[in-house]
Amino acid sequence: MITLVAYERSNDLPASLWSSCITFVCGLLLVVRGRPDPVQLRPRDMYLLTTGSWVVACTFTALPMVFISGISFTDAFFETMSGITTTGSTVLSGLDSTSPGLLIWRSMLHWLGGIGFIGMAVAIFPLLRSGQPPHVLDLNWKILDFGLFTGALDAASNTLGSCGHHDSG
Repeated sequence: MITLVAYERSNDLPASLWSSCITFVCGLLLVVRGRPDPVQLRPRDMYLLTTGSWVVACTFTALPMVFISGISFTDAFFETMSGITTTGSTVLSGLDSTSPGLLIWRSMLHWLGGIGFIGMAVAIFPLLRSGQPPHVLDLNWKILDFGLFTGALDAASNTLGSCGHHDSG
């Protein structure tokens, strides 16, 4: 939402606000319900939890796409899943004429998906005793720092160069 305001794309702001409200209310309902007692997760449980987390995350991150562009929920879910899993596939056509708010949202999902995929793999492999080194948290922070640095470098080069914010590819 801050990005939409910063780039003066306030016509997409209601869609982002509604999506945020729906996500907040659903999250609040889960928190109010309470946490169960601590459980010991097996590798099989971790795989199920990871898959379930991606499905739930894609369900809620699809909402801005549905509200901004009016595409079907199935297409929006596919777009968000391809962004979070970094497959890069798309069912949308005419992206050049698509709302900049939707393009920003797609780009952020792909960027977060790239960092998240690597971070999740680095975090889960040691739990599966796959021979990863014990310095997982340090490596996760280095990956996040690198992602933030390259993202900021890309934004700065687009701003200083002849390429606009929404024209980079």
